[in-house]
Amino acid sequence: MKTLGLLWLVFASLTSAAASKETTGKIPVRDLDIRSAFRVSSEPLTTEKVAGLDPSQDNPHLQSWIVSRHAELMGLKAMPQPKGRYGVTASGIQALAVGFLRGKGPWYQEESKFTCEKNPDSWFGTEEGARKALGVAGTLWSEVLSSQKWDLALRLNRISESTEAVALDQAEIVFRQWLRKMDEVWRAKATSLARNEEWNFYWAEAKADGLCAGKPKQLATPPSIQSRMEPVPAGKPPAVSDLLARAPSRLWDGNFSVRLNISVGGKNLNGRFLIDPHAPLSVIDPTWLENQGMLPSLLKIPGEPPGKVELTPFNDQGPRKALAPKIRVGRVEMSNFVLPIRDFLLYDTEFFGPPENVATCCDGVLGQDFLKHYPVEFDPKAPSEVRVWPVENFHWSPEVPWVEIHNLKDTPLVGRGRYTIDIPHGRLWLSPEHSKQGPKKNASGLTLAFEEVGGERVLFVKDIKSRSPAQALLKEGLRQGMSISHVDGKLVAEMDQWEIDRRLAGELSDTVVLRWQTQHGTKIAPFRVKS
Repeated sequence: MKTLGLLWLVFASLTSAAASKETTGKIPVRDLDIRSAFRVSSEPLTTEKVAGLDPSQDNPHLQSWIVSRHAELMGLKAMPQPKGRYGVTASGIQALAVGFLRGKGPWYQEESKFTCEKNPDSWFGTEEGARKALGVAGTLWSEVLSSQKWDLALRLNRISESTEAVALDQAEIVFRQWLRKMDEVWRAKATSLARNEEWNFYWAEAKADGLCAGKPKQLATPPSIQSRMEPVPAGKPPAVSDLLARAPSRLWDGNFSVRLNISVGGKNLNGRFLIDPHAPLSVIDPTWLENQGMLPSLLKIPGEPPGKVELTPFNDQGPRKALAPKIRVGRVEMSNFVLPIRDFLLYDTEFFGPPENVATCCDGVLGQDFLKHYPVEFDPKAPSEVRVWPVENFHWSPEVPWVEIHNLKDTPLVGRGRYTIDIPHGRLWLSPEHSKQGPKKNASGLTLAFEEVGGERVLFVKDIKSRSPAQALLKEGLRQGMSISHVDGKLVAEMDQWEIDRRLAGELSDTVVLRWQTQHGTKIAPFRVKS
């Protein structure tokens, strides 16, 4: 009986072990040790440094502190499994967070300006309060990693590959995906927690100094964002020799598009990508990939949640918003310059259908994830061009106007002349063509519009107003319903509605030359678009 009892205990132990392997993987799940550290750098934070420390950070010119975060997997090893398979094991995670704090400057306020508001506002802050917030955000990085380390351990435990090398590669992929998720969790918590802790500190200081005792609630006028920004750097503006890239551009309804070379799946693809300052993330068209012989489904990042597509509405279509899967490509180049983006959202990007435009656009979209890395200049004058400048000490000459930019969605850019989106410094640099009155409007009295006739785009005369500059064309024989073949010597088949309207508004010249066919041959007539 004792022998049977012993055999039963051995059998039960083996069964329990098998069940454990059945539920947790080929290798028992091992808890991960967290070794973390947080320190504050003695190097003061500047707006320009934010791009290098945290390039995905919104509005670098509004940040009084930044936490640079890193994490690595320790003791990663391949472990044999039954049937010639391999799993992995790891000993822990080594994490480091380095905090950077702005030095003294106009971005900090005096304690006496505290408004005794219950909830934090968007502008009040002192250097000491910012230091408190930095401490909260810095220590939170370790807390986030610790709270989710068991999830990483389970993911690593599920790995089962045919070779040691593949198992280790898969482990790195799993760890990077988990780390990206942790970064999202940290971002979602850090700003609000740190700001609340900072505001509690201001309240404690104000009460200790009697600032809020019996003080009526007051609505303080916040200082302008411009007054809280770093001054424009001194020195000469950049020269052409400093350019990182210059790319010929095609304009679509006043929006710039460039050619990109994309390396994906062992192939080099060339496509036209619209630069959309309103899109947070870049997008690639699945149909374009399929036409190039690529299967988009094979490019999807395993386990990556879908991203949010936000594209500028065109042709009165309304906002384009959706959720889309993420893919990763090998390399992205603009005029032989490698762009620091590899991830795209997979979504249809066919815009600008005829007859208003020459063709559809585009094969993809470059969004803010590209624009956040460099000052990018847009020049609509023929030949139109996009220029990418280095970040360090970037500025234009003092006579070039600029405005603070913290919300690109509120910034109208179409048809406004040359401009530079300089997110790393929080500025939108303008040109003399930009005025407070906005873009010029067609006051010529002539209305031209494209229609599709027999599969062809035809530019028709829709209206010629009396007592307008266009009335002179009536004497030349132009009538409503006639078709125009050339505008300013350019074949209309190569133009879009936006360019036609720009010329009639006098943005390129005070005089526009039209060409059309009559029963007696070709007719060419100039007219001034302004009276």
